[in-house]
Amino acid sequence: MHRLLATALLPLLLGACAQSSLPDVAPYPTPADPQIADRATSNASVVAGYNRREPVSPKSWKLLNEEQAPKKGAGS
Repeated sequence: MHRLLATALLPLLLGACAQSSLPDVAPYPTPADPQIADRATSNASVVAGYNRREPVSPKSWKLLNEEQAPKKGAGS
């Protein structure tokens, strides 16, 4: 049992003694870097793509289905 415990702890002890440092892997610069220029900001309209639509009376669902169905002979 002691050998098993020693065998399990040996890689942990050897790994703790390693003298390697991690590389800098951050792909983006830090926000506090004074070398980076500020991006220009602009306000975007909340209703930019809005189209006003008037309410209409309901149509027959059979007619709506026939209008949206693929035409006969077109790909079928």
